[in-house]
Amino acid sequence: MTGPIIPYPDQLNEQLASFLFGCVRAEDDDLYLFDESDPVSNLWLSYGTLHGRFPRLEDVVFMANGPALHIFADGSVITERNGDVAYL
Repeated sequence: MTGPIIPYPDQLNEQLASFLFGCVRAEDDDLYLFDESDPVSNLWLSYGTLHGRFPRLEDVVFMANGPALHIFADGSVITERNGDVAYL
């Protein structure tokens, strides 16, 4: 796959999206950052394009037997389980 699922809005490119999204090392010791092929990144980009806000990723928390919670600086949360993503 080349490029995000949705196009970047005007004035935004992969480099700027990566900067705005930020980078977090979570409790599983993996590094979470903007990736054009990642469902969380694409949902974040879609939401940001629609609302004109691109909040920074603050943490990734794993719920026991539940989804991963991607928590952003503005309080928004994207849940992820088995590749399915949604905003809370």
